[in-house]
Amino acid sequence: LKGAQNLFLVSLAAADILVATLIIPFSLANELQGYWAFSSIWCEIYLALDVLFCTSSIVHLCAIALDRYLSISRPVSYGTKRTPIRIKVAIIIVWLISAVISFPPLLTLDKSDGGEEKCELNSERWYILYSTIGSFFAPCVIMILVYMRIYQIAKQHTRH
Repeated sequence: LKGAQNLFLVSLAAADILVATLIIPFSLANELQGYWAFSSIWCEIYLALDVLFCTSSIVHLCAIALDRYLSISRPVSYGTKRTPIRIKVAIIIVWLISAVISFPPLLTLDKSDGGEEKCELNSERWYILYSTIGSFFAPCVIMILVYMRIYQIAKQHTRH
């Protein structure tokens, strides 16, 4: 995995491995048992981590798309600017964006008294809109636009 851009892939793989090890086993237990058998504190942490890791995966894909676009649209200038330090800063930004989207439910004052057998995502309208726009729709639109632009650039290069 030589090349600074591959640091994105390592971080993306880490996010996906964390989903596989910290989220899926508890999701499976919850589905099979039909109730949340773990503490309410773990439920809140689990939900935040679920959103964090899944959002991180999506935002990583967005960052990879932007990196590809810059590599194609500015091959000379971006090639010299694409250093491991800058890629690491971009990865930190990816994780920070994901944290900003995933952690607000942990910070809200409206906590249950515990003892509930359900572990569900925050159902407040503001958070549903905030998290779906930040975790899915905005990255999706960015990736579509970026890959359309990459396609246009590639098409121009094949004509010349």
